[in-house]
Amino acid sequence: MEIPLLISTDQEGGAVVYRLIAPATAMPGNMALGAGRSTEDAFRSAEVIGTELASVGINQNYGPVADVNINPANPVIGVRSVVENAELAADLVAAQVDGYHGAGIVATAKHFPGHGDTPSKATSAYQRSLTAVLSWRESTCRHSKQRSSAALSRS
Repeated sequence: MEIPLLISTDQEGGAVVYRLIAPATAMPGNMALGAGRSTEDAFRSAEVIGTELASVGINQNYGPVADVNINPANPVIGVRSVVENAELAADLVAAQVDGYHGAGIVATAKHFPGHGDTPSKATSAYQRSLTAVLSWRESTCRHSKQRSSAALSRS
């Protein structure tokens, strides 16, 4: 069985973390997508990014950012997070993952839940908030159950 080589980059969209520049499409960042609260927009943005990555031979993206930005003093996440609400973040991030997958890209949701609540840049070890971790886990589990139920009803 052949396993393909993973060619990866970090292309989140927006103005903070991006590697491809023009003529690649400049997509809105996560906070802008979160402000629109549209899973369709989140899906389409990731699909466009994914399609452009695939066109240059990249098959894995270190995105989307799945952090919930619940600490306004956080210097790391900020506009890279879609929203401060864990439930909506789970929906938008899931739509982004689906968009990347639709373009044939392996999505890598990052960072560890709770990183959006750190008061400083945590380089040696993640500082995490139990509240953020539990909230993220609850939202993710709820979303996974809904997607599983929808998939079963289609079959």
